[in-house]
Amino acid sequence: MAWRSHLFCALRHPTQPKILLLRTGGAWRLPHVLVPERVWAADASVVVSAFERRLRTRPWLLRQLRDAEDREAKRSEVVVELELTDLHWRAPTHGRWVGESDLAGLSLADDEHRGLLTGYLKALAADEIPEQRPPWARPGWLEVVRRWITSEVLRLGHVVVGLGACPRRRSEFHRAAQLSEIA
Repeated sequence: MAWRSHLFCALRHPTQPKILLLRTGGAWRLPHVLVPERVWAADASVVVSAFERRLRTRPWLLRQLRDAEDREAKRSEVVVELELTDLHWRAPTHGRWVGESDLAGLSLADDEHRGLLTGYLKALAADEIPEQRPPWARPGWLEVVRRWITSEVLRLGHVVVGLGACPRRRSEFHRAAQLSEIA
């Protein structure tokens, strides 16, 4: 039997303490992707690519919320926190932005996520971010870096033609700072 990894994401609303849930089979669930191999939760190249195909937009991987494995069954379940990089992206018609107060009244396809999501949404509403969290795992970091790069390039008398693509792996987060071209 081959490994199967169930990836779920808590996709943050760009301006409100809410996450995206999708309607599936009469219940709501986090966006989900099944990957037919063992996935390391911090491998942004796999996680981001899988959710980019699922959501039809490129997200930014902030951090892992949960990682559970059943080695005998060769099954893993990963829940990650993602942030939108395209603020004009629209949720699918079968999607809904949900806050903490909304969650209690919803039927979840994966009810075992309820405790995790309740705690996560409480922290999101309280805007609690632990000091030890690295900068690239904080909401809004990518946009802050893009603004800084642009201001520095302009300060040096150059013109920004375009910024490099969003990184696919945490080990490549510095690529967000690479300029594709400057005039």
